[in-house]
Amino acid sequence: MSTYWLTPQFFLLGLMWGFSEDGFESFYESQVSENLSKYGVAFMELANGVGIFASVLCILVLRSPPFEWFHREIYYSSLDKYYIFLAILSVVNLIVYFWVAYSYGVVGDSKADQAIQEQPTDTRTHPEEAEPGNCVEGGGAYGDHMKKWAEILKE
Repeated sequence: MSTYWLTPQFFLLGLMWGFSEDGFESFYESQVSENLSKYGVAFMELANGVGIFASVLCILVLRSPPFEWFHREIYYSSLDKYYIFLAILSVVNLIVYFWVAYSYGVVGDSKADQAIQEQPTDTRTHPEEAEPGNCVEGGGAYGDHMKKWAEILKE
């Protein structure tokens, strides 16, 4: 068996690495707040490191006596069982991905739109929309202390 048989595997591995990097970056930009944006690269490297660690752990477990799928010589190894195991693991991962994507919600989903519409809007910081006599708590653009709307409108 020649080492050139591994060329497609390494090609797919590099392709997967590039897609996962772009996917992490776009997910992180769209779903994480601005104050955590500086940690995007660290979280991406953490996720890739956990994946590599799990891969090494998987090979160590499959070398142990109950399985013994890997031997010093490739002729005695059971790589077919290992690749079937990886295929089954990939199918389970795909099912979990679809379940999480479905439960997360789709843009334009009626449940997500309804949840957004049910959120209360706070009009206390907009004097044009509030009734006179209501109190304004500071911290926004209109001051740092309590004032009555009548006092704001007089000024």
